[in-house]
Amino acid sequence: MSTTCSAVPYTYCKRGVYYFGRGIPSDVRMFYRSDRVIQSLHTMSLYRTSGASEKLLSRLYDYWLDLRLKQTDVTGSYLLEEYSSKTHGTTVRLYPTLGHVSDVYKRTKVKGSWKSFSTHTDGAVSYAIQFLANKDLNEYATIDTGEFRDYLFAKSLKRSSVSRNLPS
Repeated sequence: MSTTCSAVPYTYCKRGVYYFGRGIPSDVRMFYRSDRVIQSLHTMSLYRTSGASEKLLSRLYDYWLDLRLKQTDVTGSYLLEEYSSKTHGTTVRLYPTLGHVSDVYKRTKVKGSWKSFSTHTDGAVSYAIQFLANKDLNEYATIDTGEFRDYLFAKSLKRSSVSRNLPS
């Protein structure tokens, strides 16, 4: 039989051991298989239950906030797109593209470097853009790296050339 511990929120005692139990808010419930988080606090002490419960609750609130922020776009981004399309007829990018990052990288690194550095960078980026497209950086996924590697091998590049074109 379990009894709720009224002195410490979100806890209950079952067979002398305290447990933490908290319902999952509806806006983050899609990430869970259950509608409650239940965790043993591995203690029979009411004093330790209080501290452990506060720490777990704080971690959960932080994690839920992170999940909520990942679900939403940048605050006011809908205004940026609306504003840009009405006034300039262009789209405001919130993240840089692969081509833009390559240009910035070369401008900062090429000064005093060999010409082959710039040529190699252009070649590697052009391969990536050919296969993956020139998307915003946040649109690339980890799986894209493996597919890009396979693409380079299919172009008959040697292993050393493929490893040079992939990020380490």
